[in-house]
Amino acid sequence: MFDACITIVGTVATAPAQRDLPTGPLTEFRVVSRSRRYNRQTGRWGDGDELFIKVAAWRNLGKDAFRDITVGDVIIVRGRLCSRRVRGEDGHRYVYEITASNLGHDLARGIDRPSRKAAASDVRPPNTETETDGFDTLIEDIENSARELEPAESVLLGG
Repeated sequence: MFDACITIVGTVATAPAQRDLPTGPLTEFRVVSRSRRYNRQTGRWGDGDELFIKVAAWRNLGKDAFRDITVGDVIIVRGRLCSRRVRGEDGHRYVYEITASNLGHDLARGIDRPSRKAAASDVRPPNTETETDGFDTLIEDIENSARELEPAESVLLGG
């Protein structure tokens, strides 16, 4: 089976909803991606077509998405494009969704609030001797530099 991988940048359109399934937690939400078009007649940029697409994030990615993503956030979604054939009142139709492998806030569109959870390997007891010595040395260097600058500043200020 061939996987169709896709990456989209868009705005979260619906609040993430989380469900606990036997295969693990699932978080689902919709993203809208709008194209931008330049209108030569008016000389202005405007919104073009919109793509609304459902995003499904499983397991830990789903937990993190449910915790960190809210409506209106601009995000980047990378994953596998899937389609399902659904039977409705008016016949069959296709539903498209992205099974996310990566999700994140798009910092190119402004500062957001990304967070990083610490892994067990990141947590280490502080080495008080080395860190304290290094800090004390840094403070001493700053104080010495300030003392060296004082005469020059007093001469410049006429004091």
